[in-house]
Amino acid sequence: MNNKKIGIIIIALAVFAVLSSGCTLPSAGCGNAACDAGETAQSCPADCIAGQGEEPPMPSGQQNGLPPELPF
Repeated sequence: MNNKKIGIIIIALAVFAVLSSGCTLPSAGCGNAACDAGETAQSCPADCIAGQGEEPPMPSGQQNGLPPELPF
């Protein structure tokens, strides 16, 4: 066998092994060890720590994340 055929056989066996192993990707939702969109520390404390997964409050006087205009 030449090297190209051996490489193709190895790749095919690796793909088959992964697909037949039964491993799956973690699904979105509470309990998957990731603070997904829509999860907060209150709704899913198992995944989120306080302040993660939520929009932080704007500091006083700021709008749209911009500081207030300075009077000149």
